[in-house]
This record gives sequence, structure tokens and C-alpha cells, in this order.
Amino acid sequence: MCYRRKRWRRVRWSGRTAPKINGRGASRRNWQADRFHLDFADTGKAKLLQATGNVRVERAATGKALQTATGHNGVAQLDANGGWSQMELHGT
Repeated sequence: MCYRRKRWRRVRWSGRTAPKINGRGASRRNWQADRFHLDFADTGKAKLLQATGNVRVERAATGKALQTATGHNGVAQLDANGGWSQMELHGT
């Protein structure tokens, strides 16, 4: 019998590039998925991240418990400063 270990791909936002939540300090987001697609603006900066297959998003904020959300697909709209402006997950 042969077992294969699932290989996850990850994207992480952290530090000052992550937006503040409700005026509080920055938090860290980890995205994991089977596949990522990144669209770029004419300026050469990333503008849209699309994740497909077994998407998992983790949010870690100082002094808070780790939050996790999962879905089949996910999208993150990225701003010009390298952070994100909106995230969506679809499917369960």
C-alpha cells in the first residue's frame, strides 16, 4: 500500500501590511489551498489572489484565539500597499 502526503501551498500576510481590524493592531492571516492564482495590475503589483480546492484561512491576532475558516474556493482583493482589502470564502 502506498500513502501520499498531501502537499499544502501557503500564502501569509503579517505585520504592517495586514490591515487593522476595528482600529486594533495588525494580525496575521495564513491561506492554504491546493492551488493559487495571482492577478497583477498594470503597475506590476498583485491585485487579486484566487485559491481553489480545500481552502483554509487562519487569523491570528495578538491576545486572541486562533480563528479558522474553510471552503472550496476563496478570493482576496489586494491593495496597492501589499495588504488585502477584502477576503471571501465559498462552499463548505
